[in-house]
Amino acid sequence: HCPWAVKLRELRANCYLQLGDTLKAVHDLKATSKLKPDNTRAFFQISQLLYSIGDADDSLTNIRECLKLDPDHKDCHSHYIKVKKLAKQLEIINDATSQSRWNDCIEKAREILKLSSDPLSSVFVYRAHSSLCTCMSRGKFPATEVIKICTEVLDTYHVSDVEILVSRAEAYILHENYEAALADYKRARDIEDSSRINEGIQRVQKLIKQSKKRDYYKILGVRRSANKAEILKAYRKLAIRWHPDKYEGDDKKKAEKMFIDIASAKEVLTDHGLHFTW
Repeated sequence: HCPWAVKLRELRANCYLQLGDTLKAVHDLKATSKLKPDNTRAFFQISQLLYSIGDADDSLTNIRECLKLDPDHKDCHSHYIKVKKLAKQLEIINDATSQSRWNDCIEKAREILKLSSDPLSSVFVYRAHSSLCTCMSRGKFPATEVIKICTEVLDTYHVSDVEILVSRAEAYILHENYEAALADYKRARDIEDSSRINEGIQRVQKLIKQSKKRDYYKILGVRRSANKAEILKAYRKLAIRWHPDKYEGDDKKKAEKMFIDIASAKEVLTDHGLHFTW
C-alpha cells in the first residue's frame, strides 16, 4: 500500500475514468498535482474533467493553477479562454433569470448552444437549451416557439425535467391546448408533488371545463386575451361574411345560425362583466 505514489494515483484515476467515476478520478489527480512539482498536466486534466461534468467554476480555478505554473502553456491557455467565457455566460443567465431579464437569458443561452459540436460541453449545452425553454416561457414569447424549444429539450436529451415540463405546459395554455398542458403538469407531478404543480393542474382542469362551455372566443376566432377592439374587428369581418342577406352560399340556414352566434358572441364579450366571466 503506497498512497503517495504518483504513478499509482494516475493509474487509479484512469481506472476510475474507465468506470465512469469522474469525481474519484479528479480526487486522485488532485493528489498528484500536489505530490509532483509543476504538474501542469494534472491541472489541465482536472480542469477538463470538471468541465465535462458541468463544473465551470472549479474547472476555471484549476486551469488557472496550470497557467500559474506555466503562463505559456498552449493547451491550458486555450482551455482557460473557453472556460472563462462560458463561466461568465452562465453567470449572466443566472442573474438574468433571477431578475426576469428574459432577453439577456435567451441571448446567452443561444451563445452557449454554439458549443454543441464539442462533446466535452454537452452538460452546458443541455443547461443552455433548458434555460432557453424556461426563459422563453416565462418571458411570454410566442407559444409555438416555446413549445418547439421545450419539446426539443425533452426529446433530444430524453429527460423528464420539472421546469421544462412546466414551461411547456404554460406555453400550451397560451396556445389553448389544455389537454397537452394537463399531460405535462401530470408528468411534472410524478417527479415533484408540490403545491405549485397541483395548483397548475387545478388551473388547467378549470380551463378545460370552461372550454367545454359555449366558446364565444372560438366563434369569433380570437384569443381569450383579446381586447374589445380586437373582438369588434373580428365581429365586423365575420358579420359581413355570414350576413343572411349577403351570404352567397347554398346553406342559408347555416348563415342565419352563424350570424346569430356571432352577434351573441360580440354582445357577451364586449360586455365588461360577462367578458370577465368568460
